[in-house]
Amino acid sequence: MPDENSDLVQKQLLELAQQVVPIIQACNKEKRIIENEFESVSSNIQLFETRVQTNHQDMDSEVLGVGSQMQQLQAALQEIYTSIARLQDQDNKIVEEANTIFEGLQEKMRCLGYRISD
Repeated sequence: MPDENSDLVQKQLLELAQQVVPIIQACNKEKRIIENEFESVSSNIQLFETRVQTNHQDMDSEVLGVGSQMQQLQAALQEIYTSIARLQDQDNKIVEEANTIFEGLQEKMRCLGYRISD
């Protein structure tokens, strides 16, 4: 009887092994599919990371460019304000000179006997 039991156990083990092999093969196939998907997702993440870094660098460059342009515009505005102030000074001097000349002419005309109302 021990031989019959042994043969029966041997037979059951063989049947179980035959049933387990396709399951192991299916698991290995699924494992390869999952690994491929993981590699694809990992590759996409790396690509996305590279794009984010590139976009960040581009934005930094644009911000620096805008900052530089703002400084240039501020310098130009300052130059304009300085020029306007100079022109106002020149205008004031011209008006003062004109008033002095006019007052001199009035005085000469008075000396010549012309009546001039102030």
